[in-house]
Amino acid sequence: MAIEKDTQGQTSNSKALDKWDLFFLVTMITHILAAPYTKVEEIFQVNNIYDHIYLTNDVENYDFIEFPGVVYRTFISSLMIAAIDFPFKYIFVRIGFTCYHMHVFSRITLGLLNYFALKRLRSAVQDKYRDDYITNSFFLMFIYDFLRQKLSLDILKKVIGYGVIFSIVFISITLAIDTFFWREYFNQRLRKTEDESFFMWPELYVLYYNTYLNKSHEWGTSPWYWYFLAAIPKSVTVAIPFLLFGLIYQRRGHIIDLQILDVISPAIIFVGLYSILPHKELRFIFPALTLFNLGGAMVTLAYPCMLAILTIQEVPPFDTSTKTIVTYQLTIKSIEIEMKSNPVLPKPYLHSDVYASMTGFNRFLYENEPIGWKYNRTENMPDTEYLVYTHLISDRNDYAGFKLYKEPVKGFLSLNVKEWIKNPLKNNLVILSDQIYILEREDIQQLRIGSEVKVNYENV
Repeated sequence: MAIEKDTQGQTSNSKALDKWDLFFLVTMITHILAAPYTKVEEIFQVNNIYDHIYLTNDVENYDFIEFPGVVYRTFISSLMIAAIDFPFKYIFVRIGFTCYHMHVFSRITLGLLNYFALKRLRSAVQDKYRDDYITNSFFLMFIYDFLRQKLSLDILKKVIGYGVIFSIVFISITLAIDTFFWREYFNQRLRKTEDESFFMWPELYVLYYNTYLNKSHEWGTSPWYWYFLAAIPKSVTVAIPFLLFGLIYQRRGHIIDLQILDVISPAIIFVGLYSILPHKELRFIFPALTLFNLGGAMVTLAYPCMLAILTIQEVPPFDTSTKTIVTYQLTIKSIEIEMKSNPVLPKPYLHSDVYASMTGFNRFLYENEPIGWKYNRTENMPDTEYLVYTHLISDRNDYAGFKLYKEPVKGFLSLNVKEWIKNPLKNNLVILSDQIYILEREDIQQLRIGSEVKVNYENV
């Protein structure tokens, strides 16, 4: 195992777990425990992970059959995480863990995969730029252009060669895996004739949907400069000052620093191309953020650990995120306790609306399904149809025939910067508002076990 000296002259092992790795891991796990649920863009993959682990080959009952989403998405990522987590399902059952714990574990698995990738990147940067960045700038001024001209063609040939090989391999994999899963949806919902063929390459379809059809604008638009002036500064706030300092100050005879420019230029081109599309989301440029962080970290090579620090986002406010963590779990547990203390009550039938699903209510929380609980998240229903449910999880609290079951879940509304600056001890910086309501049938006590849920439309 290679041993190297860092910029402070101390011997270090680039592959060992150091204090900054521990800092990264602790921060990652803190994030997951503080906010274990997912945004709407991830709900498809999260539900797929659940289905892979608990339904395995029962594809016809997978969640995506009923809720396929706007565009086709790949199953490769969810299948990979589920394959890693699957053996732990039996361990969790033996020690009394629930599906919720498997959900958190799957999030940690994803975090660890990202951690190992970032650690390899960090080690590569240390190996390539381990000499002090500033003191050797004069020497690099002479060799950089030579190496650039001498090696760029060979590197380009290798990149193109590897790109072609890996493209063929992964396109073949996605065609095989995604065609297998999406064929079930095609057979149930879209097939018109018996001999109709079907193949699926989700990423190509997404490209076709977003560019050629240009339908992504139906989900909102932003100006062309939004990524550069809003998304990137907010996402890599700590790295930006270092990056600008390195580009301008460490020029070594050029207008800007070419070494840093080499690192961030692919990210700039990547973001620039995405800026052409009118519909913009931060998640679209996630791959580019690491390169911006890397460019900022190159300026601080006297402290190589800055690469790990710069890639860590801020931890959510504890008082807000803690409520978000336990809301769905406490709701289900409290309903479960009530049902046990009142055995004559019917089995719960929960409906979660779009906003609840957007904020993370997923299939891992259907842990009482084996004992008769039912769950539903059908969209665009008239209010008269909600009385078939015993409980609602919604961003509305005005459904006729329902009452508030517990205190609403509060979430972020805005920042109270001016008042907070005036008196930080008295005024809160973050303003919260009611976001999610847990509702229960008003006549829940009148229902009897074994009977169908009665629907009364008189007051609707």
